[in-house]
Amino acid sequence: CSASPPSAAMASKQQAPLQYIVNFLAQVDTRDKVYRVSQYGSRWLANSVLRGAQADRLRSIDAAFSTGRRFLRMWKWIPEVHKIERLLHGGPLTITKQLALLRSLAMAAYLALDNILFLGKCGFLPMSQIRLMSLQRRAMFFWFLATVFAILHDFSLKGELAKKENKLRKEKREVWNKSDKTAEDHAELERIKGDMSETQKQRAALAVSMWKNLPDLLIGWNGSRSIPKLSAGVVGFLGVISSVAGGYLIAP
Repeated sequence: CSASPPSAAMASKQQAPLQYIVNFLAQVDTRDKVYRVSQYGSRWLANSVLRGAQADRLRSIDAAFSTGRRFLRMWKWIPEVHKIERLLHGGPLTITKQLALLRSLAMAAYLALDNILFLGKCGFLPMSQIRLMSLQRRAMFFWFLATVFAILHDFSLKGELAKKENKLRKEKREVWNKSDKTAEDHAELERIKGDMSETQKQRAALAVSMWKNLPDLLIGWNGSRSIPKLSAGVVGFLGVISSVAGGYLIAP
């Protein structure tokens, strides 16, 4: 008898193995968000609110969560490479897509350097303390760049959404002003209403994204400097704001 054709699932495994790695790494995102707010919350409380033994305990918690988050970020540059691949093969590169591409390139560089830094701190890669500090500043510089491109991307996307909203309003007026509306016209009005609702949700998400990116911008700028300008307490407070906004964005 003839052999049966391969299933769609098997074909998918053969054609997109990178997608399975991306899906697996995405499962730790929620845990990383919890670790992040705990890390920065501990840093803020230890350096701005509490004193003495309680502050020392929170600094230990901050260090523990920092190490745990670095472990969770192992191989996280792979999803960024996957995003780059999709952007390059996803049609014309508009300004918004170009900014998303630059953001993913910078974030991939940050995550790759952060992985090397984690291996160095764990002793798997022989590095001096000076080398580790230099590598950390370099990694934070790429995080700073990624945040700059993320903010510019959001502004560009906001402009695209404004144009889309104006087009939808014009289409709505044209259909609404018809004297005799058919069933197709009513269906078109429902479609326009749904598109406008989705656009408003995207605009609201961009506003929350700004609350995440602006604190991250300051944290990245501060961490990339040889002599930090912001205190640990201020960095912790900024990290809490960014973490809460980031958690809201991925909440169902």
